Amino acid sequence: MMNQTYFETFLVGGLALLVIAALAIAWLLWRQEDRRRDAVTLSLEGIGHEFLFNMHQSVQEIREIEAGLIKTPSDLPSLAHPQLNAILGEILSTDKRALAAMQATYQHVESAKRKVRMAVAEGHGTEDAVAVFKAAIIDGIATLYLWECHKGCPPEDAHSTRSWAVRAWMKAHGFSQESLPGMALRDEVVDYLRSSGMTLTPKPLALTAHDYYARHYDRKADPRGVFGKRRMTGPEDETPGAEEAEAAEDEATPETSAEAEPQTDVKDTPEAPAAADDQAEEPDEPKEPAVKASDGTEAEPEDSRRTQTAEVVK
Repeated sequence: MMNQTYFETFLVGGLALLVIAALAIAWLLWRQEDRRRDAVTLSLEGIGHEFLFNMHQSVQEIREIEAGLIKTPSDLPSLAHPQLNAILGEILSTDKRALAAMQATYQHVESAKRKVRMAVAEGHGTEDAVAVFKAAIIDGIATLYLWECHKGCPPEDAHSTRSWAVRAWMKAHGFSQESLPGMALRDEVVDYLRSSGMTLTPKPLALTAHDYYARHYDRKADPRGVFGKRRMTGPEDETPGAEEAEAAEDEATPETSAEAEPQTDVKDTPEAPAAADDQAEEPDEPKEPAVKASDGTEAEPEDSRRTQTAEVVK
């Protein structure tokens, strides 16, 4: 028979092995899920690289069409996206709306390419089909930007971004301004994102400098404005019926013509007063003061003495 000591040792050892086995199973499951998560992350990144490669291929095909190098429909192969198909076919506990947008963009580009194939096969002009193909490529590049920089969210849900950041992203991925013949590719992608509802700053100018400074500001248009006709600080300052009373007062005021002049009767006009110079009395000539002689008698004025001297000399 097993004694008490052996039994306790067996029980402790068995429980320790059970715990170690549970921990090993949990670690293996965690490692498996971690590897699966890494594989999904790499697959999602591979979807972006796959999409980028297809967009560059489509841009190159448009260049060849414009140069006249494509003669048969077989020169335009279909777009292949095996990584996207693999992710869509796998059961993942994640939001697949961004992946569905990528798939829809592939279908849009492939449909436009099919129109180009038909135009090339029929031998007619390919201008309209190529224009549709270019629009689909612009849509694809915008979708790729949202996939890499905004986690594949719709344009209206993307956060506000500077337009130069979009251009820098395109430059880093090899899309130049002259990649598509006959259009500015970077400007077209920025305009497409803005028209789709994404907020890109700064906003484009709506007026030229001449039109902006030629505008006429109506300072009476907003009565509450800085240059308004009336300053209203609050609702308590507004008196009911003030505007109606002012309008009635303006109507009651008779209009007078600036050209009409009041007529005056010549007979009733009072005579003008005499000139001030005629009415003013002539000032008296200043009299010379009397000069007393040394003996106490008054001496004659100097002017009279000069006159008597002049007569004696004559």
